[in-house]
Amino acid sequence: MPLHEEFPTKGLEGAPSNDIGWHFGTPVPNAKGNIVCKLCGKVVKGGITRFKEHITHKTCNVAPCPNVTEFGQDVNLPTPYEVSDVYLESEYQRLRDWANGLKTHWKELGATLMCDDVSSVRSRDAEFYYSLLDSVVEEIGENYIVQIVTDNEAAIKAARKKFNVEKKTSILDLMCSSLFRLMP
Repeated sequence: MPLHEEFPTKGLEGAPSNDIGWHFGTPVPNAKGNIVCKLCGKVVKGGITRFKEHITHKTCNVAPCPNVTEFGQDVNLPTPYEVSDVYLESEYQRLRDWANGLKTHWKELGATLMCDDVSSVRSRDAEFYYSLLDSVVEEIGENYIVQIVTDNEAAIKAARKKFNVEKKTSILDLMCSSLFRLMP
């Protein structure tokens, strides 16, 4: 038995997108952003995101669906183990497979490596960014990387400089384009 039920998200008749929320609601004709709940009949204004708040009982923006408790009575929620070990590993593998699919295009098109400030990490010194940059270039393969685009933070600049000197690479080194003034 699968850990969670998969909902097909393609080909839902009348659905404007492949969002899973359209399994539980239908768009109101000629009323952009209004959705009728299939479970309780309420019209929710504000688009599919707000509608999903209605279904999931996230009540800060919208009233909860009164029929979801009955609808979901026999649903077993995932355990902390399933969330942290099973689902996380499954999602990681899915993203890994997606990235590996991109590798087939790198030989022909090349790859751009983008590095931004990692504010969630406490020790964000030049050595941290250097080792991060080095490991990612090693994983991708220097021969596939055409350019590295980075933030202009001092620690990242120092890491870029060290990387270019130590690796003697031919990779184009660019700072973030948002730092350039655009001319009309």
